Amino acid sequence: GIGKKNASSKKVQRAKFSAVTKQSIENAMRSLGEPDVNQARAVDARQEIDLKIGVAFTRFQTNHFRGKFDGLDSKVVSFGPCQTPTLGFAVERQLEIARFVAEPFWGVEIRCELGDGDDDVDDVPSSQTRSELKKESKAAHRPSIHWRRARVFDKAIASMYRDLIAGTNGTNGVGTTNDSNAAAGTDHGTTRATVTDCTTTATKNPPPPGLNTVDLLKSASAGMNMGAHHAMQVAERLYIAGFISYPRTESSAFPDGFNFVESLTQCRKHPEIGESMVARMLGEAVITGSNRTATTGTFTTTGPPRFRKPRGGVDHGDHPPITPTCCATCPDDVGGIDAWRLYDFVARRFVAACSSDLVTSVRKAVLDVRGEQFDVSGSETLEKGWTEAISWRAPTDVPLREMRVGEVIHVQSVELTEGTTSPPGSLTESDLISKMEKHGIGTDASIPTHINNIEKRRYVTIESNPRRVLPTVLGQTLVNGYLAVDRDLVLPTTRQKLEQQLDLVARGEA
Repeated sequence: GIGKKNASSKKVQRAKFSAVTKQSIENAMRSLGEPDVNQARAVDARQEIDLKIGVAFTRFQTNHFRGKFDGLDSKVVSFGPCQTPTLGFAVERQLEIARFVAEPFWGVEIRCELGDGDDDVDDVPSSQTRSELKKESKAAHRPSIHWRRARVFDKAIASMYRDLIAGTNGTNGVGTTNDSNAAAGTDHGTTRATVTDCTTTATKNPPPPGLNTVDLLKSASAGMNMGAHHAMQVAERLYIAGFISYPRTESSAFPDGFNFVESLTQCRKHPEIGESMVARMLGEAVITGSNRTATTGTFTTTGPPRFRKPRGGVDHGDHPPITPTCCATCPDDVGGIDAWRLYDFVARRFVAACSSDLVTSVRKAVLDVRGEQFDVSGSETLEKGWTEAISWRAPTDVPLREMRVGEVIHVQSVELTEGTTSPPGSLTESDLISKMEKHGIGTDASIPTHINNIEKRRYVTIESNPRRVLPTVLGQTLVNGYLAVDRDLVLPTTRQKLEQQLDLVARGEA
């Protein structure tokens, strides 16, 4: 009687916070709420379903394979409702590559005197002439000219187009269709290109939204050569140490009332963007609606505002996007190189999300050569905007001068090019994460675990730099077996439907 009375009188409340900081925890304790029973039931249901299915299938197939294969490369042949579709993605891509049949194709390439200008080059090494250095420096930034037809899968027809464009009409001499001339290209002095269209537009590219878990894992894998499982462990250590906010979140949009100034302040001493960028943003974040002049500390800057409230993204109502919560300036501050690389990325991504648009001037022209159309384009950066924080995403300037409609340009050469179609690339870990998110396989918190499981069970191997996910013989055998018995065992749609039903439980609709 007394025990029951005491138990029923107990009141349990929940504190919600997304960062291990004094202010966040105090705010959470001042605004305690009731636990969400529906969400708790959904979590329990997911755990029970996964456990029952996983244990039953794992026990069955481990015993089955152990008795049939002496050289089994795994002690436990596990099955999981999320793990198995994850393996299925890797095997599916490998099968696509194996089934691919390459086809040869041909195209036409022209080189023109676009007259984009040759800037003076200072300090030329004595071993190089000025013209040689100009050629090297401009080669990577020369506008590309693309034939509208792109590819032709018949060499005779491609050669006919090459002769038409070159004006050779199949005669012997420069530009004929024999193999030696096709390889060398043509150099026909009478071939001209006429400009039929030229437009210049200013293009605004908005900054990325807030950083969620999936984006963090994909960036760590593709950009830092850091495995998803390891990246999440490092992120959790940074969170517990108070350097970043909670790293398990689906939200990429910031909630109303988010304190951007507080988070930006943590980036003020960043060794690369602190003085040059964040200081100015802090001034403009405080002086909202000012006359585009911001004063911060000992210097004043003018020009377009660099702070802008992040746009886009989706707020799932769980936790805000991942942000820095404490200042760090070097690896020693956060406990090592990997921790610093992840912290540095989180800080830069947050600063980028709060920045202004990247503005580029894009010039496009259309060239007509004897009735065949060629497109040429160039671009130049007008305002770096958010790419000042994440410079690896800044576009390379490809200058192209303004051209007049009707202008005639000399064609230096006409070449017949040859290539073959390429198979799809091997599945990278970043691609795999995208597929899992798209099909609802696992949650933002469990995706790294599922990938780690199929690697640990030796169903796949993950190469390094780039991190390519390659199925082993065991992994391919399992998936082929599942497909032969029941495709639903490996297809992602089965788990997707289950997650939809669990969402109904979480919302109290089931």
